[in-house]
Amino acid sequence: MADTRTNPVLKWVALGVIVLGGVLLFKGSNHNDDETAQTSKSKLDQDEALQRELAAMNIDADSPTETIRTLIAHVKSQEQQTRKVVQLNEELRQENQATDKKVENEVKVKVHKMQQEMETKNSHLLQGVTGRMNELAGMLKNQTAQAVGVGLENKGDIPVGLGFDGFSNTDQGWVLPLDLPEADEQGVIHLPDVSHDNEQDLFSDLDNPVKQAVSEVKKIAWYTVPENATLMGATSMTGMIGRIPVNGQVTAPYPFKIIVSSYNLATNGHHIPGLDGMIFSGIATGDLMLSCISAKLYSVTYTFDDGTILTQREDGNSTGGGGKGGGGQGAAVQRRGLGWLSDEWGNPCIKGELITNAPTFLASMFGLSAAEGYARAVADNETTSVVTSSGSVVDSTTGSATKRAGGEAVADGVAGIKQWMVARQQDSFDAIFVPSGTKVAVHIDTQLEIDYDPRGRKLAYEHQNQPGYTRQLD
Repeated sequence: MADTRTNPVLKWVALGVIVLGGVLLFKGSNHNDDETAQTSKSKLDQDEALQRELAAMNIDADSPTETIRTLIAHVKSQEQQTRKVVQLNEELRQENQATDKKVENEVKVKVHKMQQEMETKNSHLLQGVTGRMNELAGMLKNQTAQAVGVGLENKGDIPVGLGFDGFSNTDQGWVLPLDLPEADEQGVIHLPDVSHDNEQDLFSDLDNPVKQAVSEVKKIAWYTVPENATLMGATSMTGMIGRIPVNGQVTAPYPFKIIVSSYNLATNGHHIPGLDGMIFSGIATGDLMLSCISAKLYSVTYTFDDGTILTQREDGNSTGGGGKGGGGQGAAVQRRGLGWLSDEWGNPCIKGELITNAPTFLASMFGLSAAEGYARAVADNETTSVVTSSGSVVDSTTGSATKRAGGEAVADGVAGIKQWMVARQQDSFDAIFVPSGTKVAVHIDTQLEIDYDPRGRKLAYEHQNQPGYTRQLD
């Protein structure tokens, strides 16, 4: 058998390789342990930092499940609060509806009550007038029956003297007048004095039942516009022309009209209803330096819902329509009036446009006067004045007679033109013009008592709607 031997060098090389591998393996294991330890330490540091940040922000480190549960609970809480708000709004809406309905019912009740009161008042007034008319009719019936000698119960409304009053053609009868005064104790009847010029004085001596019945119908107080009340928002219906006074006098001032709105103030915050549409009239005076007008009011007209007319003037007289207006001539500033106007900002002088021909007139007069003076100077230059021993002055022509005649002719002609212009200027005037539609305020100086007069004139009457009524004149 052959003897095999190995190289000893290989043994030592293999041993060195094994030793080297073990060293390398040992070092690699230590390096991995160091990296793992460092990684774990870094993760712990990050967790601690995260915990500190969450604690600083007052946030718990909940899990995603816990976070979702928290959000769901928060949403449910918000839904409950929203339902409560919606329910509260619904309750408030129902309360508002109930309040509105209650206020509407109260207003209807008050309006109905006021209508009933007005109907009752009108019914009583109508009953009083009707009763008085029936009483007068009875008195008329009795007096006629006594005068004729027979009753009129079966004769209806047939007048006396038509053959149905119990008299034949040969009979004669005397019918006493209805307003005949009663005889005194001696049987003497005193007739009224017909020499009065005043119709009121004439009939005041008579015991006229009809007049007495009419006098018993009294006016009904409706509105009162107190002194110092202010009616704002009024509008001028016409243009206001304020003539500028000459020597403190305004000749033939121009009238204007104002329509009132519903915006007014009495005193102490009180409001006067039902005044919208009321119309004032007055006159205006111009101010040359300020280019404005001051306006005075002298009459006012109010129309009730049934068409009854009431007009009150500066003298305190109230009429049921008709009569003369409040315009006039002379110095308007000397009359007190019912009130005055201001602009919508309260200025008592209302700004307007100055209309004058003063520049043209003065320029024309200046030119004409200069021409007249020059012409007379030329004429005088051709003459010589001599004072005689008796003291008289004698003018004689020492120059050109033609120049003197021409100068005097021109001077006389210019003088005639000046005289014509001055005469025309006396009929012209300067004025301040404020256009219609201007907003103004009415200031009351005299208390306005708006009373309803059942006897007053109306705009229209019921008989216009009756069958057979014609609007054409004969």
